[in-house]
Amino acid sequence: MKLATALGLLALLGCSRAAPVGYAEPPADGTLVKDPVSGEACEKTPLTEAAVYRDQTYYFCGPNRLAFVATPDAFVR
Repeated sequence: MKLATALGLLALLGCSRAAPVGYAEPPADGTLVKDPVSGEACEKTPLTEAAVYRDQTYYFCGPNRLAFVATPDAFVR
């Protein structure tokens, strides 16, 4: 799936860069997840990096997990 299409789907679902998606339960592999740092969307796989903050799991499409872990409040509202 192209990134523009994935971002369009996330916008339709009410997701925006200002409101990162966190999950109380892990989504199934193949689910589109949004990186709270970059705003990118990607498909979750068993290798997708993740971090837990305030009982929510956030997934990362690139090497952004360390930035999130250092300052999660900068990315979660």
